[in-house]
Amino acid sequence: MRNLIICSALLCFSITSYAQKMKLGIQMSPGLSSSRIVSKPVTPVDSYISDNGSKLSFRFGPIADFALTETYFFTTGILFSSKSVAISYNDDIAPVILVEEYKLQYLQLPIALKLYTNEISLDTRIFVSMGLMTEINISEKQVDNYITPLITDFTFFDASLFIGGGVEYAIGTNTSIYGGVSYNRGLFNSISDVRVVRGDDLKIFNDLINLDIGVKF
Repeated sequence: MRNLIICSALLCFSITSYAQKMKLGIQMSPGLSSSRIVSKPVTPVDSYISDNGSKLSFRFGPIADFALTETYFFTTGILFSSKSVAISYNDDIAPVILVEEYKLQYLQLPIALKLYTNEISLDTRIFVSMGLMTEINISEKQVDNYITPLITDFTFFDASLFIGGGVEYAIGTNTSIYGGVSYNRGLFNSISDVRVVRGDDLKIFNDLINLDIGVKF
C-alpha cells in the first residue's frame, strides 16, 4: 500500500509539473488565400492560366505551447482552415476569359518553434514563430459549377512553411491574449488531376496571410 501511495504521489507530481510547462489556447485567424500558378503552354497558340486574385479565408482551433525554456516553446495544435483557388484562362473556342473558383477546407497540424523576448513592458512580450504546417484536405467544392472544369481533383495531403510574429499580453496569472500576423507558403502542388486542355502543365501552390488572434490559459 505504501508503495502504491508513493507511486501515485510521484505520478501526480509529474503530471502537475508537466501541466505547468504547457499552455492551451484558442486561435482565430481571418486572412487572405492566394495561389501561385505554374502553367507551361506547349504550343504558341496555348494560353497561360493565371491566378484570379486573393480570396477571404478563415482559420481557427485549439493550440498548445510546450515550454522548452523560459523563452523557447514548441507549438502545435489542430486547426480548421478554409482556402480558395481562383484561376482564369482563355476559352478553347470563343474569345472569352473563363474563371473557375474552388473552395477548399483543411485540417492543419502546425509543428513550430516559438521564441519570446523578455518583457518589453509590464506583462508584454514579443514573439516570433516558424515551422511546418501539415494539412489534410477534408472538403473541396467548385463554386462556378462548370460542366467541364479544368481542375477535377485536389490532393489529399498538403504542407507549407510558415513564419509569424506578434505581441502577447498577460491579463492574469495563467491567462494571456495575443495578436500577430503569419504567412504560409505552400510547398507542394495542390492539384492531383486536371482536364487535358491545350497541353498545359498546371501546378498550383496555395499561400495564406493571416491575422492571428488568440487567448491562452
